[in-house]
Amino acid sequence: MLNKCNICGSEGLKFLFEVRDCIPGFSFSVFRCSACGLGITCPQPSREELERFYSAESYDDNKTRVPFLANYFKNLHPWVRISKILSYFPGKTGRMLDIGCGRGWQLKYFRDRSWKVWGTELSGMASVFAREQLGLNIIIDDIKNCHFEKEYFDVVSLWHVLEHLNDPKETLREVGRIIKDEGLLFISVPNFSSWQARIFKKNWFLIDVPKHLYHFTPENMEGILRIAGFRGVGQSTFSLEYGFFSAVQSLLNALGLEFNFLWDFLTHKTGKMETLSKARLFMNLLFTVLLAPLCFIFGVIFEFLAVFFSSGAVLTLVARRKR
Repeated sequence: MLNKCNICGSEGLKFLFEVRDCIPGFSFSVFRCSACGLGITCPQPSREELERFYSAESYDDNKTRVPFLANYFKNLHPWVRISKILSYFPGKTGRMLDIGCGRGWQLKYFRDRSWKVWGTELSGMASVFAREQLGLNIIIDDIKNCHFEKEYFDVVSLWHVLEHLNDPKETLREVGRIIKDEGLLFISVPNFSSWQARIFKKNWFLIDVPKHLYHFTPENMEGILRIAGFRGVGQSTFSLEYGFFSAVQSLLNALGLEFNFLWDFLTHKTGKMETLSKARLFMNLLFTVLLAPLCFIFGVIFEFLAVFFSSGAVLTLVARRKR
């Protein structure tokens, strides 16, 4: 159990709510640091223990219920991220590191355009496609153990990765060591001060404990970046990847359906779907079909308004190392 904030060191941790994981018998609490506002999952599983939770919620790419939607999400994610980087580096080349690179589509795109690219993953299983199908250079280790040269990279990205790491502050410090002065850091994390997070709390689609060990706000992200030696140059809470779907799924969660049922059903999240009885599967599917259209309309309007007030579900930051 944690007794102080990992970012600012404050011992003022306030209990917010409890969330049950898909594995029966496990529950986790979310606390908020009264000093910096960081959300903290407690207790925090070790890296070895987390593997159990990841494997229990594994996706089966060959058994998606709605292949076109699954392909939409798989193709949308890299293009949104690639477009963000290109908006800062139009027509340029350099060295790129994608921490938590997954299937590696971002790295392949830039490699095919003469960039020198590297990726890291903590799990060899997560990067099989990137290594074996795309032929990318993926290091299976924590970035702190990779020993890259100082001021080596032009671009470093952590897309929905920082919240999974045991020590985000030290990770960003290492990124600050290996990135060039003129280089840029790209980060996306769920926005813990978003309207969705504040309204839906334990029913929020993006809370995702215990895999999400920390829950960031714009304010504490600015603080952790400053500690790591960065200054922000861009910020947004608009997300085509997760923002609107998260609003729809969070509404369905709040209405009492099986947690994240729509997402799990569409993507065939095998670890959870196979634990449901036929009766529970049918009832959840029936009410999802009935409620999803209204939730979609309300959720999209809700998230557009949230983004307008800089309170969208996903926080994306672009930062440069301080000189």
